[in-house]
This record gives sequence, C-alpha cells and structure tokens, in this order.
Amino acid sequence: MLTSLFTLASVATALPATSNFDRMFIIVLENESYQTVLADNYFGQVLAPKGRLLTNYHAPNYIAMTSGSTDGVFMDNTADVDKTNIVDKLEAAQLTWKTYQEAYPIASGCYAGDSGTYYRKHNPFASYVNIQSSPARCANIVNASQLSADITAGAVPNYVFYTPDINNDGHDTDTSYASNWLQGFIEPLLTNQLFQNTLFVVTFDESANFLNIDTVHNQIYTLLVGAGVPANTQDNTYYTHYSILKTLQTNWGVGSLTSNDAGATAFNLR
Repeated sequence: MLTSLFTLASVATALPATSNFDRMFIIVLENESYQTVLADNYFGQVLAPKGRLLTNYHAPNYIAMTSGSTDGVFMDNTADVDKTNIVDKLEAAQLTWKTYQEAYPIASGCYAGDSGTYYRKHNPFASYVNIQSSPARCANIVNASQLSADITAGAVPNYVFYTPDINNDGHDTDTSYASNWLQGFIEPLLTNQLFQNTLFVVTFDESANFLNIDTVHNQIYTLLVGAGVPANTQDNTYYTHYSILKTLQTNWGVGSLTSNDAGATAFNLR
C-alpha cells in the first residue's frame, strides 16, 4: 500500500517498473534499525519526503544484493564467491557498471585486503572470483574520488554501487554521523541534471539486530528517490535486497540470477 508520508492518503494502483530509469545509484550504509534511522531528522524529515520510503524492507547482506543469494556468507564476512553475479548480467546486456569505494587504497583494481577506513567486506565485487580474475572488471572497482571526474566527464555508468568508508556509513560511528555525511553527499547529486533520470536507492546492509538474520525481522530503512519517483510517499509492500536486483532486471530486461531475485517483487516507481 502506498501512502503520503504526512496525509496518509492512498495512491493509485502500482504500475510495472518498466524502463523508468537509465541509471541505478545504490548507496549502502551500515547496521542500524529502521526506527533508529527514521527518527534521525535528515533521514526521516528531510530526505524521506523527497522520495518513496519503503516501510517493509528487509535485508540479507551485500552478497545477496549483488548475486541473488547469500551463498553461505554469514552477515558481511569476507569471502571469495565463485558464482554468477549482477556484473555478468549487466555486461551481457551491454550496460556499464562501476563501484565507487571510499578510502580505497588504490585508484582502481582488485585490492584483496583492508586498509584504514576501507573494509573489503563492504565491497561485494571484490568477493567474486570472476571479477578478481579479470583485469578489465577489476578496473571498475575504483576509489570514490573518481566519481567527481566521472560526473564532470558525463561518464557515470548505468549501475553505480557506492560504499562510504567505515565512518561515513555509520558502522564505526553512529546514525547522526552517517546522516551528516549523506546530506552533504547526495543533495548535490539530486539537483544535478546528469542524474535527472537516475534512481537512487539509499539503503543499509542489515539492521542493528543483524544476528537475527532472517528477513522477517531484519528490517532496514530504504528510500527510493529520483527518476520520477513520486515525492512524499510510502510503500508498505514486502521488499528485500533481492528487490533491487528484480527492479533493475525488470527495467532493463536483464535475466534473473537465482530463484530469490526471480521471485522477488520489483519496486513500484510510479
């Protein structure tokens, strides 16, 4: 059910999420409960009214978000995963992709360890064997400082996965710290003409209660903004990280990865 954030008025029946955006820009924050994030002024009172708040959204982890399965990876532990992932589907459809990693210790490439405030476990693309073994694919794992240059050049890819560092994502700080960072980061993007048909997905990897990893209870804050998504609305449909995959698959005609994303519900964007 879709509702206004403030008037709670009903909205028309959902339309299929087909060709609604030309870019998906995913920003992943860390380990906070839905209610805690919603209580933050920026997340709840400033950013949420600009888009559609998903009030029944639940999380597995980073690997699930990019491969359609947790693949036995507990929470966001570091792992090497030898399986098909979203990069395979994007490249097969001739869609471009890049992951921007804050505090990444190299300009681009497959870096195997942690470094300072960069944690490999928050970079799922570094986990896939078929990316690790490909220099061309490794070149799409870049330091987040590259984003400014790509914006200036009009070279931001179709699929963007942005990982803040361990402080900005709230993992080693708190919701207020992440909120202040996000406001400074996303607000200029939302008014930039380059992103006028971009779907921004602001989400968390998992709840503060992450040890209870079943998706019934692992509820997290997720907001859709941009790409014509109606402002000041809510959607109480049951979604998970697999819905991110389902939405881009539906939008671009990209095939599913597993039965999890094949059976997931795509976001209602209208």
